[in-house]
This record gives sequence, C-alpha cells and structure tokens, in this order.
Amino acid sequence: MSEAARILVVEDEAAIAEGLALNLGLKGYDVGVAGDGRKALEKLEAEDWDLVLLDVRLPEVDGFEVCQRLRARGDFTPVLMLTARTQPDDVVYGLKLGADDYVTKPFDLAELLARVEGLLRRRRWARGGEPGDGAAPAPEPRVAELLEPDAEVYQALVMGLRDYVAKNGFDRVVLGLSGGIDSALVAAIAVHALGPDRVTAVVMPSPYSSSGTQGDARDLARHLGIECLEYSIKPAMDAYEAMLSDTFAGREPDITEENLQA
Repeated sequence: MSEAARILVVEDEAAIAEGLALNLGLKGYDVGVAGDGRKALEKLEAEDWDLVLLDVRLPEVDGFEVCQRLRARGDFTPVLMLTARTQPDDVVYGLKLGADDYVTKPFDLAELLARVEGLLRRRRWARGGEPGDGAAPAPEPRVAELLEPDAEVYQALVMGLRDYVAKNGFDRVVLGLSGGIDSALVAAIAVHALGPDRVTAVVMPSPYSSSGTQGDARDLARHLGIECLEYSIKPAMDAYEAMLSDTFAGREPDITEENLQA
C-alpha cells in the first residue's frame, strides 16, 4: 500500500485549520498544521512535505513571503494558496512567486479537495509515477471512533456552524446571552466551532432581569474567553409601556409587561 501524502496546512484561523486538517485526514493524508509563516518555514526546512496549503494573511511572515523563500532555496513542493483576497493582482502575484494554484475563501470543500488531489497527482507523475495512478494515494483503512448520541449531535452542530460561517465568508458571530441554558449551549457551540476570538456575546438587562441570570451570563462569557457587550433595554421597554398605557390602564402589571422584553 502506498505511503500517505504529507500535507502542511498553514493557516492562522484555528477553526479553519482544524476543519481542513480533519477533512484531509479523512481522505487518508498525513496532515501537519502551522499557525504562522515563521513556523511554516521551520517545518518546511525540517521535514519533507508533498503539498503546502498556504494562507496569504499570516502573522510573522505572510504567505507570499513563505512561497518566495521556499522557491528561492530550490524547494518546489506544490503550493496551493488559500486566501480571502480576490483581487486579480493578488492572484497573479502569488502565481508569479511560484504558487501552483489558488483558492479563495469562502471555498467549496469538494473543489479544494479536488485541487489538492490534482496537484499531488502531478507531483507523482513528475517523480516517475504512472499517469493512470488514482486521483489520490490509497488511504489506510480507518474507522472513526463512535460517539455517544449526545456527543454525535453536538459535533454535528459544531461542524455545521463552522461550515456555514466559512462558506458565507463571515468574520465573526454575535449572539445574545440570557443566563439560561439555551444561550449557554449556543455560545459553547460557537466557541468550539470558531474560536473565542470570533464570537461576541451581548447581554441586554431589563427591569425584570434577575441578578443571578445576568451574573451567570457574564461569568459564562468570561470563562469562554469571548467579548461581552451590554445594552440595557429599559428605555425601549419604557417606550412600549408608554405607548400601551391606555390599553393597560386600570390593570395591575403582570406577565404581559414582562414579555415585552422579548
């Protein structure tokens, strides 16, 4: 059985890197990850790779410079650039530096995997492989670990949210925290899928909010490491109550007034 091709994913967004590594791994590839350009250059110097999946916007050393340095030292490992930049000049610049192909975010996973397979196939041919070789190296048989039903549903929600955000090109998500279990679960899924730096929580206290739920909401945001904004909705509720004062005249305040906060 042929040895699995080695792919280095160079991507500073942890959620995207994790998703790429997972899907490439499921295809049978041996995947490594570098979170910035400097670490990528170190890995490329120390180890042999069959393909580099290279983001352009990277800390330390950007993707253009990584590609340029790679080619300057005579390393012609195929490079597939991955970036949110869509300007034709950027595409041309990257290809002139020695990149072999270019995919823009948000990308279609099936297309990206097909481009990966194509670059690896051409690399095998250049090394003397037969043109009739398959589109990808034969992966080692593997069976994913079975999850408990609750864990399976949770992982499906995480993957679905990550995929939706990536395909729509969203930079971050904003969600409301009430201090209840529903919004707490949503926040946990978002952080797991995207990372805490891409999640913003909003708490909106009203005259009917308890100190306990508001405290729980802020504590959750702090423990998850996400930004937390606070906007009181009391002025909006006062305006509604003033508007409905004639309708409510002669009635004791009840759940109706409380439900206005929704």
